[in-house]
Amino acid sequence: MRKQISAILMIMPVLLSAALPVHAASQTAAQSVTIHVPTSLSLAASQRAIDLTFPENSPGVQTNSLTVSYGVRSNGMSQPDGSSAVSAQLDDVIPGVDFKAAVGVYQKRSGNTELNAFSGSEVVIGSAQTALAAKHNSSGDGRLLDGTLPVTYRAQARQTLEAGTYSRQLFLTLTDV
Repeated sequence: MRKQISAILMIMPVLLSAALPVHAASQTAAQSVTIHVPTSLSLAASQRAIDLTFPENSPGVQTNSLTVSYGVRSNGMSQPDGSSAVSAQLDDVIPGVDFKAAVGVYQKRSGNTELNAFSGSEVVIGSAQTALAAKHNSSGDGRLLDGTLPVTYRAQARQTLEAGTYSRQLFLTLTDV
């Protein structure tokens, strides 16, 4: 019995030292971490040209319609909910013709805001900026926009039209303020 007790007494200090916490010296350095995210604002059309044709030249007649899909992206949509976010204008009007646009259903890829038609119907685009789509927050602060906005274009004759080809530049603007 004595041998067992002395063996236990010799092992006991080893077991106790393994169970005690070890304290080591340490030093901590604090550093500031700054990450910069650049502003992102982009608008890209699915096609470069809009080609419309009247079937005849009478007042009230309409051209074919053409839908263009616009990829829209922004990480800083700061305007209030319901404000204009996409507008359009021509560099000059076409005599006797109303150039019209109708905003379709926005397809959201990601983000916490989306776009809806600014007015509930088709709008006439002239040489002054015309609101096409409004920002509508879907969650949070509504600053992140990433999706596709379809716009359908057509023209309507206001009067009897002369034969010819009329070319104008259409400017679409995506704004985040």
